[in-house]
Amino acid sequence: MFFQTEIIGHLGQDAKLGERQNNRLPINFSIAHSYRFTDKETGEVRERTTWLDTTYWVEADKTGLLQYLKKGTLVFASGEVNARAWADSRTGEQRAGLSLAARTVRLLKSTAEVQAATATQEKSVAEITEDLPF
Repeated sequence: MFFQTEIIGHLGQDAKLGERQNNRLPINFSIAHSYRFTDKETGEVRERTTWLDTTYWVEADKTGLLQYLKKGTLVFASGEVNARAWADSRTGEQRAGLSLAARTVRLLKSTAEVQAATATQEKSVAEITEDLPF
């Protein structure tokens, strides 16, 4: 069975290269997706953030995307979501998380654009994929 999930969010940290496997390299990063909702019991507006640990596999000679995947960058990613559960090694507490095996990653805003938009509140989302070297 195949299903695909699409997400738009900001990177929580700079992307990192993993270990080479069969002439392919994983680019690893976390995507945060936040949304606001009104608590039905209290009437308060709240914000909830969901994190996806994301892995995007590329050919060993096509790692140019890595230089653009910096903390705060707005990205679109699509792929297969996997849920996992584990016991925290320090506390023994049960934990759960989501990961995304990305098939597609697109830059929507660079980190500099995100900072400028935050400062001026006037920038609109602009794709910059034409300038990418791959």
